[in-house]
Amino acid sequence: MAQRSKAGLVLGVSAGLMLVLALSAVWVGHAQQPAAQQPAAAQAGAKPAAPNLFIGKSETLPTEGVVSMGRRFFAAGARSGWQRQGGQLVYAEKGHGLLGWRGKPAQRLAPGESAFIPAGVEHWHGAAPNEDFFMLFVTYAGYQDPPSAPQVQSVTDQEYANVAK
Repeated sequence: MAQRSKAGLVLGVSAGLMLVLALSAVWVGHAQQPAAQQPAAAQAGAKPAAPNLFIGKSETLPTEGVVSMGRRFFAAGARSGWQRQGGQLVYAEKGHGLLGWRGKPAQRLAPGESAFIPAGVEHWHGAAPNEDFFMLFVTYAGYQDPPSAPQVQSVTDQEYANVAK
């Protein structure tokens, strides 16, 4: 019975962290919008916050077309190719992951840690060599590679080995 309670607590905490991550992602995405964007009050679909929970004006903004969210599993040693998006927030759920940046030192992600990848920054992510990795990600709309951009390149075994040491 103690095992079930512990598992339920872990799942509850994980779900709560995912919700906080998603809400943070929406806020970060809107905080990074250009100044020319309409003020929040003028955005269609905005919903006023409950007055008993907030002081001052606060609204929940729509996320459709602004962010997408998902989860990904990487088997031990698996990795993506080099890629770019409209900005991405990555949260390590379980296992240890690797985040490689073009021209910068790589980053290791342990359970509960997160990383933000700015729009258009070339990167890859995957699992540590001997451990599966589960991640939650929130990707922002707004960035597209120019038509002349090269196709996604594979992360070579040497690039991966340099990070996985």
